[in-house]
Amino acid sequence: MVRALQRDYANPPDVAAFPETEGDVVDLLDWCAGIGAAAIPYGGGSSVVGGVESPSDGAYRDAATIDLRHEWALS
Repeated sequence: MVRALQRDYANPPDVAAFPETEGDVVDLLDWCAGIGAAAIPYGGGSSVVGGVESPSDGAYRDAATIDLRHEWALS
């Protein structure tokens, strides 16, 4: 939040996905693996430790954030 208030968006994800079924998640993970992108799950946590940030170490060229807000993802 502090970086957002400072307008520091140095390493945003390339794609934000909102899957509606487990099959959508499988397809997203297959797609990420196929292009060598990092798949970053987001489940609604506070992210105070940076767990949903895109990797900045150069290991991945691209990153996709996958929103897991639907009930099936939490069971």
